[in-house]
Parts: sequence; structure tokens; C-alpha cells
Amino acid sequence: MTVESKTASTVSEPEIRRMLDELGQIGREDNGAISRVCFTPEEEEGHALVASWLHELGLEVTRDGFGNTVGVLRGFGGTGRSIAIGSHVDSVPSGGNYDGAVGVIGALEAARAIAGAGVTLEHDLKVVCFTAEEGARFGMPCLGSKAALGLLTEGDAERLTDSQGLTLSSAVEARGGHSALLGPAPWVAGVEVFLELHIEQGRVLEDSGQEIGIVDWIAGNRRLRLGMRGTTDHSGATPMPLRRDALVAAAGLVMDVDRLARRTRGLVGTVGEFAVVPGAMTAVAGSVDMSVDVRSADVMIQEDTILAVEDSAQSRASQQGVSLTVQDISNVAPIMLPAWVRHSLTDVARRLTERPRVMTSGAGHDAAIMARQIPSGMIFLPCRGGVSHSPEEWASPRHIALGTTVMADAVVDLDRLLAENLGES
Repeated sequence: MTVESKTASTVSEPEIRRMLDELGQIGREDNGAISRVCFTPEEEEGHALVASWLHELGLEVTRDGFGNTVGVLRGFGGTGRSIAIGSHVDSVPSGGNYDGAVGVIGALEAARAIAGAGVTLEHDLKVVCFTAEEGARFGMPCLGSKAALGLLTEGDAERLTDSQGLTLSSAVEARGGHSALLGPAPWVAGVEVFLELHIEQGRVLEDSGQEIGIVDWIAGNRRLRLGMRGTTDHSGATPMPLRRDALVAAAGLVMDVDRLARRTRGLVGTVGEFAVVPGAMTAVAGSVDMSVDVRSADVMIQEDTILAVEDSAQSRASQQGVSLTVQDISNVAPIMLPAWVRHSLTDVARRLTERPRVMTSGAGHDAAIMARQIPSGMIFLPCRGGVSHSPEEWASPRHIALGTTVMADAVVDLDRLLAENLGES
């Protein structure tokens, strides 16, 4: 690490370890997995802990109507303009403690480091902990960032349901929020750039021996929920030609999704949910509900694939004489992060490490949503074995500290750059 860093000496690896350990006690299961699913007491406890850390830093802390937690470190400019940094603390069921959490803790530590280094910002610095980034419960990802920008509607709030049939609207209201979800959150006003630190969730950095990734593209996603409805029959008494077997149709579609995804480089397709009724060894399946998640950095490939999946589902249903329902859950287009933000991050990273890598993110992130209205950038860290959404998820505190330093120094550089541009306008 070179002496050119403005904040490296004040980024505390022990403090990062402490916060990770403390947050990691919330939602911890016996096998070490973490479950902080959105709109559960565990996610609420995570936000409360983050709020307490923000208060300790002397930041002004608020929570918007959807549940995003925001701390503000005031700059000297007094213009209401700001730079925002952060991520999320919710997890998939039985996931890990690094996806999202690294970005929140890194943002907290970056704010601490900037203050500790005696750097005075002209812009306000906002540390954001989004809620409901993971799409595991309601099918649609990044709900907190979408709500903050005013991209969710009342129709979304009533349409999206979890596996128990609870609507997003009911979940928000149970948390003490409101279901209208209309209009941007007040804290978004004046934000001129957003930065997110995150584990890579892949093996590119680890395999190449590189310590920092700077994201250029974030892949989009299309998500469907499909239902196959046939007839439940006795497995011994019903001849094969007379069966309307929903499981046979659904199983064929699983193979089709895999085949379609393998035909194009950079395209991925996943069936992650699969529920069979009645689910008995001696019964022909009467119904199957399943999900399909298609992702690509090319919007045309993504759309063409989802159409092919729908055609395949209809064909498989017709072959078995079962009915088909298709619900479109999420439609997020791929997005390219702005070059000027990326260049700023890359310049900072080159001062701190020899070989930062410019790379595409196959996973979706809050930064991809924020980038639709606010210039955004992402910093990636290696994670062990590329494992994520698993109890085995892990990243080195040294790498987290390095990524935090990149983000903190980038905030300082961007603060100056934005202030200079305003002065010239």
C-alpha cells in the first residue's frame, strides 16, 4: 500500500472484524449459516445494530418509509449535495455473513476513516443500509433501492407475495412502514454519486491473484414463476397414457432451461424453487410450482432466452396435457456503470494495489438500481472459492480493509471532482 492514500492509516482491520463478528451473531443458525431474510425480526435487528454504529460515529440517522437506514456525515459545503455509500444486511435463507454486510461495514469504516484522517468533505456523506436486496422472499430483488428511487408501485406491493401468500404491502406495514411506496425517499435528493463495496461472488479475482475489481457492467435478470397443473392420480392404478403428470412437464422444462443457458457465453439460467404436490411416492403429481431466473449482460440475449423458456414451458405442458400459468416477477435490464466514476475508482485502486481488474458482475446489486438515476460505481473483493449465498461464504478482513480504503479515497477524490465541476458550471 502506498503513502498516496489519504485514509489508509485510519482504516481499521480490527474494527472491521469486530463489526462483522457482531453482525454475524444476528440470524446465526446452529451450522453457522446466516438467515436475515427481509422484513423479519432478524433483518430488523441488523438494521438496529447498523443504526447504533451510525449514532456512535456521530451521524444523523433516519429510516425511510420502506425501511432503508441512512446516516449522514455533514460536509462543510452546506449545499445539500451528497455522496452515498452502502449496501444491505439482509440475506438469503441459510446464507452467509459477507454478501451485502461487507458493503455496509465498509461504508461505516470509510466514514470513520475519512473523519479520522481529518479530511473535510464539501459534500455530505450518506451511509446507506438498504432493506430487502435479496429476491429470495418476494422474487424481485433490490426492493429497498427501488423503493428509494420511486420505482415500486402499489401494484407491485400487492402483486408480490412470499411462499406463505403474504403480500409485500403487508410485510412493509407489519414493519411499521407504508404500502404506497410512491415517490423517491427524501434522502435521495441531492445524491450525486453512489458507491458500493461487495464480495465478488465468483472466482475471477481469486483465480487471477488480483485484490480489487472495478465493475463496468452489471448483468440484468428476468424472473418467472410458473405453475403446471395436471391431475393427481394413483401411481399404480393409472396407466401411463392416461396420466396428466405435472412433474414430467416441469422436469422437462428444468432441462430446457439448462440447455438454453448453456448455448450462449455469459448467459445463466436457474430453476431455484420447485414445489411438487402432493409430493408422495405413490401419487402422480397434480401440480408443480417453480421459478426461473435468467441473467445476462446483453439485454437482447436475456429477452430472447426468457421467450424461449416460455415457449418451452407451453410445449412441455401441452405434451403432458397439463395447464400452464406464467407470472413475470422481475425484469431488470443490464446496465453499464458510468465511465467517469469507474475511472475514478480505477485510479484510486492503482495507487493502492498493483493490478485492479475491470470486470462484469453476473449478480445483481443495489448499485445497478441506483445507477438508473444516480451515477454509481462498484468495488469487488475476492471471496474464498467464489462461494456465496452459503455458510461457507468468506472474505479476508485484509481485502475488506483494502476495498474500504479504495472507497474512502474515492469519496475524497469524487468530492473534489464534483465540487470543481460545480464551480466551473
